[in-house]
Amino acid sequence: MIKRFFGVLFIAGIVSTSSLARTVVYGRVSGTDGKPIPAANVFLCHPGDDHPVRSFTVRKDGGYEVDIPSPGIWLLRFTGIFHREYPIAIYAINGARSRLNVSLRTYNYGGVFTPAVIGNFNGWSVSKRIPFKKGPDGIYFATVPCSSDTLVYRLVNVRSGGEVEGTDAAGYVPNGMENYNSFLIARKSEVRVEFDPNRLPYSKKPTAFEFANSGSFEARFARAYAGFEAAKQDSRASFFKSVVNHRMMGHKFDYRPYIDRVESMLHGERNRLVRQALELSYFSISYISTNGDYVKPKLCQLLLTSIPPDSPVWSLRPSSISEAIDFSGYPMYKRMDYIREVLNTNPVSQTKITLLANRILIMSRSLNPGEMIPYLSMLVDQYGDSPEAIADARAYSKYIQPKDGKPAPQFSINSYPDTSSHITNNLFNGKYCLLYFWSPSNRSSIEETERLQRLQEKLGDEKIAMVSVALNFPSKSRKKRVVPGKILRYNAEVQNGFNNKICEDYEVYSLPKLVLIGPTGNVVASGWELHGNRLDTLLRSLR
Repeated sequence: MIKRFFGVLFIAGIVSTSSLARTVVYGRVSGTDGKPIPAANVFLCHPGDDHPVRSFTVRKDGGYEVDIPSPGIWLLRFTGIFHREYPIAIYAINGARSRLNVSLRTYNYGGVFTPAVIGNFNGWSVSKRIPFKKGPDGIYFATVPCSSDTLVYRLVNVRSGGEVEGTDAAGYVPNGMENYNSFLIARKSEVRVEFDPNRLPYSKKPTAFEFANSGSFEARFARAYAGFEAAKQDSRASFFKSVVNHRMMGHKFDYRPYIDRVESMLHGERNRLVRQALELSYFSISYISTNGDYVKPKLCQLLLTSIPPDSPVWSLRPSSISEAIDFSGYPMYKRMDYIREVLNTNPVSQTKITLLANRILIMSRSLNPGEMIPYLSMLVDQYGDSPEAIADARAYSKYIQPKDGKPAPQFSINSYPDTSSHITNNLFNGKYCLLYFWSPSNRSSIEETERLQRLQEKLGDEKIAMVSVALNFPSKSRKKRVVPGKILRYNAEVQNGFNNKICEDYEVYSLPKLVLIGPTGNVVASGWELHGNRLDTLLRSLR
């Protein structure tokens, strides 16, 4: 009995330890010549977001090690000076260790250099382009005025369609994107910047990566995403080559080998997530091969059938949802059903943000741009601090109805579980009232509910009343019936999902949504202003 007890403890300890273990990806980064790159980094990012969560410096011998904090889909962006950035999709599994070696391709230099230097960041003193002169030894140089003791610069117009880093600085610091900036110590009030084209590495070899366990789930998932990435990068390189050779007219790129490669991987793949990633790559390559003009409806329908709305794989290229929906040939109600399912069930915020931003862009170009109002409200309410929401709120401000500081619409809703009584505005005169619109079928609502319950226990309801407004959806949409139990101090339910008066009055298009009404009956704040720690901070300040 004692042995069995300690055995259980031992197993529990293993489970507990492994549940806290993080995913580690390690290996070596080099150029296509196999040699370490003078300066290289690995950036850990969420798909669809260029801002790194963490940055890892590659050692002088090319070695690196990345610690991924949580399971799910991530992107590792491998960057190196004079080499093209390359993103690799990683499906992190708690406690897993994967060895991954990467060799980065060089830039495609045009061969004709007319460089200029730019700066202007923090202590940078250069605010415009300064052209270079070419010396008899073939080295380009420029004298740059500098008011600080350090000059940070980048060279432009060196390679076709882009820029290249300086070659004479002793140290390089990554700026978070694919390029590196050079630092020089100023002497007096100017700096001499030099550029030697002969020091640039040249290679026609493409980027390559290899997992130590090539047959693992992680390796297959990464290769699935790489199918689209390879097609995108190779087609771009082909286009720049045509620009350099002045053959832009009639430029064509053969995408068929990339499509065939993904198709062959699909035949032997059985894992659900890897298959979804392959199907997404297949569709994405087909889409860019037509320049976004037309994709066969059957292919779009296959994609929407194969990848469910709640799949995290959509985060690898969330714009594909809009593209597939628009060319699917589905009737409007079926398109709307899929969009709602993504917004209600997908676990990745960036997927939903991209979907909403795309719908806003499409609707803004329609004959009736007012049709974008629900999407705009969802984006601003749920993700108002995202770059997409900020840009769209500024661009389409005339469509956004001012809510904060305005009188809250009157409401009368059935309480739960005693449906014979009603909850109205008048019950909360003289105190703050927080309306919480939610549904147990909405994934984000569950987390929000638990947070509000904890917050309510801390704050009490002497000055702040929290009202749960649970939405029941029609049975044809196969939603669970609300309400599983008492949620907050005051609980109510409404029928027919979003199609009811209180949702219309408070512009509830997505869940969860929070609206804070002040003691005088005016709306104090709503939407994204009340998500996360913002609500906790605001409520504590109002007590």
